[in-house]
Amino acid sequence: MWRCKMINRGMKLLALILVLLLAACGPTGTGNGGAKPATPQGLAAVAANGEVTLNWQANSEADLLKYIIYYGLQSGNLDKKQDVAKDKTSTTIFGFSKITSLAKASDYFFAISAVNTSQKESDLSAEVRASTATNAPATPKNFKATAGNQKVSLSWSANTEKDLKQYNIYYGTNQNSLNNTKIAAKKETSLVIDSLQNKTKYFFKIEAENNIGKVSAASAIISATPDLNDNTAPAVISVEPKDKATNVPLVASIRVKFSEEMLRANTKITVVSSVDFNCSNAWNSNSDELSCKPSKSLKPSTTYQVEVSGEDLAGNKLNKYKFSFTTAAKAGPGSLDESFGEKGIFTINIGIGGNSLMRSSVIVNDKIYIAGFTKFMHANKEKYWFVLVRLNSDGTLDKSFDSSGYKKYSISSGDDYAFAMIHHAGKLYVVGGANDDMAIVSFNLDGSLNSSFNSTGILIKDFGDIAQAARAITFDTQSQTFYIVGSRFNVLALDSSGKTVNSFGVNGYKVLRNDLPKLSASRDILVRKTKIYIAGSINNGKGDDLAIVALDNTGKLDMGFSGDGVVETDLSQNNAGFAYDYSFGLSIFGDKLLAVGTRDSQSFALAKYDFTSGNLDKTFGNKGIVIDNLGKSIYDVEIDNKNRIVVLGDNSNGGFVIARYLNTGVIDKSFGINGHVTIANKFNPVRLHLDNNNKIIAQGSDSVVRVLP
Repeated sequence: MWRCKMINRGMKLLALILVLLLAACGPTGTGNGGAKPATPQGLAAVAANGEVTLNWQANSEADLLKYIIYYGLQSGNLDKKQDVAKDKTSTTIFGFSKITSLAKASDYFFAISAVNTSQKESDLSAEVRASTATNAPATPKNFKATAGNQKVSLSWSANTEKDLKQYNIYYGTNQNSLNNTKIAAKKETSLVIDSLQNKTKYFFKIEAENNIGKVSAASAIISATPDLNDNTAPAVISVEPKDKATNVPLVASIRVKFSEEMLRANTKITVVSSVDFNCSNAWNSNSDELSCKPSKSLKPSTTYQVEVSGEDLAGNKLNKYKFSFTTAAKAGPGSLDESFGEKGIFTINIGIGGNSLMRSSVIVNDKIYIAGFTKFMHANKEKYWFVLVRLNSDGTLDKSFDSSGYKKYSISSGDDYAFAMIHHAGKLYVVGGANDDMAIVSFNLDGSLNSSFNSTGILIKDFGDIAQAARAITFDTQSQTFYIVGSRFNVLALDSSGKTVNSFGVNGYKVLRNDLPKLSASRDILVRKTKIYIAGSINNGKGDDLAIVALDNTGKLDMGFSGDGVVETDLSQNNAGFAYDYSFGLSIFGDKLLAVGTRDSQSFALAKYDFTSGNLDKTFGNKGIVIDNLGKSIYDVEIDNKNRIVVLGDNSNGGFVIARYLNTGVIDKSFGINGHVTIANKFNPVRLHLDNNNKIIAQGSDSVVRVLP
């Protein structure tokens, strides 16, 4: 008995010792014995369209399990998190991990950690900050109410914000408690509220709301009293062109907005000063807006007298309304070229829902090729396809290319995205993304795949966890090499057959963030005398500065360029907080390098550098830099045959802004209105071209316009 007890005690003691040893050693894990991973480096955040994209450098541990992104509204209190797989730092078409669960617009703070298979978590990275906010819409103006029989007709002037979602109308019989709501679509500027009680006073107010839930300040409260006997005369709320307007474009239309629904048969616009003025009338769905589109261009330097007459549905007559406007002397520089498309504009409307996302274009033999992506069905579900559109020089679809004027291509089982295109030796080369990998596709000019490129015309490269979608492509005629840059300064070198150029980087591939971890996002690439220049941004600890990186043809940093191969230009030096400066485009400007982009996503920015040293050219603009408030960002640039700089950008409403500068950086006031022209309702400008006559061809995601030089 005693012997058995001793054995039992010995076994228990041995078990206890084993437990203690295991606890001291910790989890076994793999690769690093259970030690926690290194903190992920290089975290950067970029906000756009109410979302935030994040990127960072990959950890190297063999036992890495995943990353965790922590985020929240307060620094030091990151109360939300999202897991990201160890081999994926790219989950979107633009090659970044995206946080998609953000609430309404605000400033967010982000940090990242790494977790290994032993569930050991690294220390958090330093926080970065990004704002998903956009400005709240303006309060709708000219809010008016007109009473009718058991109804009230409301009207207001249209807001101009690109991201406008809707109008919210609140009403009730107590002005301190407007607890009834109606929604009006963003395109509407009037609303009829019916089923109301006659001889009861109703109160109304309106606000505008954008796509991320930000709302304007409410309008002043107005009132109206419905009555069986509607004897209130309708009124004209607004007209376009405005009364006594001058320099009106020769392609202008006339638009009249009324205070209520009108009787279409008895309401008309009459141009009393011109017997040959013919136009087609068009009503909106509420019958409170009438447009008159001339059948031909207006006469230059001519004053037109206009009369508006009509009546509402109750038979109340409109007091005859008169206004006038005077046209421009001629279609001068900056005017739309009416011989192109529909009065200067070609609109692209293809794919499911007509949501074309065209991203690049080239001109070959007077044909305009446009590359992009849009949704079509594939295997019983929607997916993005490559799309190639061909236009004739007059801005019409080239039906000899295809009966529809375009061709579509599915190059992978997942979504396919085309971001950039060049022309070389009678072939087109389009780059983008295919199912989260880098894609390069070559076409013949008839739209067929070029089988001399990688035997199929298609090359898809998987580089693991690098943000892989290609953003830009260039060709070096001296070495006969294509250089393709991805969204995180990752560069691929190919010969004309699609084989990697192994003398460049490692097996034809270079990840610049390995050498320069603060680099953020890359957007354009060009080659000059075998030197490669890449434009984008670099993190400065508070935000981003404009960055240009120079490489030799082996992929090594050009140490003669600014001493370390990278130029960092802070365009927002007077901004004490976070600022984001980017370069979106590059151009060879004589013997200098011209970069265009944005200062803090608020102003046009141009900077001119020496190709060899990377120093700013102090003879250009203000010590080498031009900052201009004509718009928010410049996306492309061309130099015309008179050595003038033509740029394409956008304004706060998302419209095209085309501007022209002299070679010194001074705005060319002979172009458009004081050096620029704005084309409203044409969004997401991406590419700019000059034809043989210096005419300006500007391309956006859903349209192409041509402007006189």
